[in-house]
Amino acid sequence: SILSTMGNACLSTVESYSMYYEGRCTYTDFLTRLDLEIQREAPDCPWGAVAELRLLLNGTVTPGVVPSEDEAKSHIEDACQAALDAQPQFGWGDVTKKAARGEPLFDSIYYDGGSIWNEQYETLKDNRVPYVDGKPANVLKHDGSRIDDVYEAYAQEGKIEYADSVVDNFA
Repeated sequence: SILSTMGNACLSTVESYSMYYEGRCTYTDFLTRLDLEIQREAPDCPWGAVAELRLLLNGTVTPGVVPSEDEAKSHIEDACQAALDAQPQFGWGDVTKKAARGEPLFDSIYYDGGSIWNEQYETLKDNRVPYVDGKPANVLKHDGSRIDDVYEAYAQEGKIEYADSVVDNFA
């Protein structure tokens, strides 16, 4: 293999480095980030991200052997999946919390399009009991605050269990 004559990986001489990126963990995205890391930490490296990855993985698939590109890709895809699997998951029942509050069918009705979250709109009309002049009814900022809470605290960075674990609308 030509890689065996190339020597050590360029990044193997760097004391430490970390790679961070946003989005899904994919082989292609990993190579893009690795290429940026090579440019930043080892700008004189004579080869690209694929060769560097294979050299960095030297001996991890088969002892003493530089893995093929397919083996390196499989290794990264497995590592990405393991990282996703290890990430904590927010249970769907905790998204609306309606079942725990005495409304066990809320999630099913929501996905059928007939819940208060589907039909409610904020208004200054006289449709609250008791009616307070000049005060809005159905204040969505308050009534739908759980949606924003879940988004801010969990959905931006983490996983949320699929709703089909609680409702049968997707069967």
